[in-house]
Amino acid sequence: MEGKVFEDSMAAIEVVRHSRGIRVILRGRIQAYVCPHLRCLLKRLILNHRHIEIDLTDCQYGVIAIWGEMLRTVETGKDKIFLSLHNPNPQIRQILALSGVGKAIPLSFGKKSEAPPSPANKSRST
Repeated sequence: MEGKVFEDSMAAIEVVRHSRGIRVILRGRIQAYVCPHLRCLLKRLILNHRHIEIDLTDCQYGVIAIWGEMLRTVETGKDKIFLSLHNPNPQIRQILALSGVGKAIPLSFGKKSEAPPSPANKSRST
């Protein structure tokens, strides 16, 4: 299950493999109507993958409901999976702190070039 899973004029969800597992890339303004798509995707991913990284580098906005989906994924997977959030912007970090998600799910930061390669990153750097 790789490639674009959801896309419209406001948001996109893409799945790519990387050396440690799966990267889910969220782009644009993630609104509440995207939650069912993300919920289904995460449920499928935790069945077959141990490490899931949510890349927020190109995510400008995310409603609290989306972070609730991620918390449910962590609870469902418990000791089976490792879920992390990569490069949340300052507004998203504030939402994560207020909602408590930032304490439950590890955050990582870095330039896109430091992240494991993905088709999106490769095409931008060449």
